Amino acid sequence: MYKRLVFFNPIRDLFLACVFLLQPAVAQNFSTSIEKIQPAETKSSVQPKLSLELKSLNYAAGSVADDASQGQVELMLGLKKQGFLFADLELTVGSFSGSRSVYIPVPDAYLAVGSLKSNYLALGIKTQSFSFVDRYYHLGLYESYFTNDFIDYKEQGFAGIQLQVHQGYFGFKGGFQPVFLKNQGPEIHEQDGSIVSSNRWAKRPPKRFEFVQGQDKRIEYVIRAYDVEKIITNQGHTLSLFVGENVERPWLQVSYARHPLNEIPLTRETYGTINDFTGHVFLAPVVTYHEVKSADINLDGRLLKSTFSYLEDQPFNNEPFMDETLQVLNPLKVYAVYFALDLKDYISRNFLISLAAAEMRGGEIKDKMQGGKVSIFTFSANRTIFKSPVTLGFTGDSIFFGERPLITTVSWTYDREFKGSLLSAKLMHETWKKLYLQAGLDLLGTENELPADAPENFLSQNQANDRFYAGVKYVF
Repeated sequence: MYKRLVFFNPIRDLFLACVFLLQPAVAQNFSTSIEKIQPAETKSSVQPKLSLELKSLNYAAGSVADDASQGQVELMLGLKKQGFLFADLELTVGSFSGSRSVYIPVPDAYLAVGSLKSNYLALGIKTQSFSFVDRYYHLGLYESYFTNDFIDYKEQGFAGIQLQVHQGYFGFKGGFQPVFLKNQGPEIHEQDGSIVSSNRWAKRPPKRFEFVQGQDKRIEYVIRAYDVEKIITNQGHTLSLFVGENVERPWLQVSYARHPLNEIPLTRETYGTINDFTGHVFLAPVVTYHEVKSADINLDGRLLKSTFSYLEDQPFNNEPFMDETLQVLNPLKVYAVYFALDLKDYISRNFLISLAAAEMRGGEIKDKMQGGKVSIFTFSANRTIFKSPVTLGFTGDSIFFGERPLITTVSWTYDREFKGSLLSAKLMHETWKKLYLQAGLDLLGTENELPADAPENFLSQNQANDRFYAGVKYVF
């Protein structure tokens, strides 16, 4: 086990954020990445997209899963076609320096007819904007997501047929998804009776449990063979109505979806051997449907932008079979507000300061047996990594080096219920044409140690995972 470190200090976090706002950092390691090129639109054109990123990550401490110093490489490739028949393909292939760490997210891969800003019919995988708070806090209730660390996310679009109609101030979006794409998190696998990963951020079940007379005994896990085709062929549908000129931020938007939960619940069968009291747990995924409803109000001016967002879902939990225990998900309700001060039109450069707050009610996870009895053995206690977050953000390019801006991004989230924070900051500069140097940090911590009987949360579990990174980006 690695050493448990506590890195929480609100004054220290805000001071570090100010440092990122006012002066550049000197990176000791290099990473390479490539920003997308977005040429001027033409009536009909095909533009290839290709980027490479090399990154060095340095954690405050090592862990049982990986080393304190790691390398990461990402290759993004795709193409974008404009015109009446338009298309977008984006495929990322990445890996860390550890074994079994390859990942391949596909945010978009679709072919469409019409106009992206008004009316179109699309076939394939396409991202859609249905709820502000769902995307802002990466809840994954509408679209599924990909993440290596539950800090940086990529949305994964709906897989199927998407239709959008927008005339004047009124419009709607509808979709049918014959293919189900679940959330992709850090890779885990079964090895010698344990659920293991080469990624420290992966969610892993406990290895030991108190089975008899206070004695701590080992748990052996087996992932049951399951039919992948039966999982991905679960269907879903979506509908969104909106009022406003801007499709991405209309004045009013109400949305609905009925589809499988992107975070698939698990069922388990548990028994113990009498001779050594070893626990044996057989795991299997159980596709569970839910309904999602949301409403957004966006009030945007030239200087100030604001959003009031509401989101709820209702899972249709399955019943556990005899001798099995199933993860049962409570409904989730989320209330959120967002304000942003945008000075771009007044100072002729990017300068955006934002404040967001949310209240996430419900969303507990209970492991239940047949008859509704709650098991004391649980894998996860909450469906969300935050419960009552407040987020301060800044994005700008107020500092210039050689006529090229230093792009600065800072985000500080404090959770009022978990009494912890996450500070993320990033600097990026186009040192040469198409070549970008970058450096950043992520700091996590909680104010106090949790009581022994309290369930852990994302911040308390990962407060030893403070990290610094640096690298280079290049666009071919």
